Amino acid sequence: MNSLSAIVITYNEELNISSCLNSLKRIADEIIVVDSYSTDRTRELCEAAGAKVFTHAFEGYGQQKSYAANLATHDMILSLDADESLDEEAIAEIQNLKRHDFDELYLIKRKTFYCGHWVKYCGWYPDKKLRLWNRIHANWSLDKLHETVLPNNLHAPTQLLKGNILHYSYKTTQDHLNQLDRFSTMAAKKYFDQGKKSFLFQAQWSYVIKFLEVYIYKLGILDGKTGFTIALLSAYGQFLKYHKLHLLNRS
Repeated sequence: MNSLSAIVITYNEELNISSCLNSLKRIADEIIVVDSYSTDRTRELCEAAGAKVFTHAFEGYGQQKSYAANLATHDMILSLDADESLDEEAIAEIQNLKRHDFDELYLIKRKTFYCGHWVKYCGWYPDKKLRLWNRIHANWSLDKLHETVLPNNLHAPTQLLKGNILHYSYKTTQDHLNQLDRFSTMAAKKYFDQGKKSFLFQAQWSYVIKFLEVYIYKLGILDGKTGFTIALLSAYGQFLKYHKLHLLNRS
């Protein structure tokens, strides 16, 4: 039987973390949680579930997840966010892998639950993520935002597993807006540090392009009202990013 380490990063995730850890306990030989000084019951719940909990100041998503991966005992690593869990098919698939060869890069489809609805289009499904890998062959990028697992060999083959990561993302549109505000600030700062420029018309035009991309090109229209909301807020997030960069450039 091959061994597997699961890693999760947390900050005030008491509403989500138990579901995440309950799915991981069925496949992982250890669970590593790196917490960014939560002020709720997150740490308590993680310890009660048998996870190894470490505290580390948040420096960025890529840095935090890389730090967690480096704490793992086993070479095979599975990474989930605190608001994610594995469905039954994915659990069975990984249990089967552990009984056989288990030394590759594995993609898992992510399915998002948005304000009470499963999203089928909008470019959100199937959202294939590299979340299971041998750390000899890959690791998290150090991007503060939009981090990814990067193979050492970018041409290395990947295998798509059966089943899904279930992503319980936003309970309300306000949750989505709050995240867009945080992420757009981080993205604008990153672009500013790279010397990129933005003009007001670029922010406005990016709004239109993003809406059409999500709602028409990526078939968000087929998700009904949910698809329209996602397209609208995705466009607004794009506008915020370039508008905030524009303000940084002016200042």
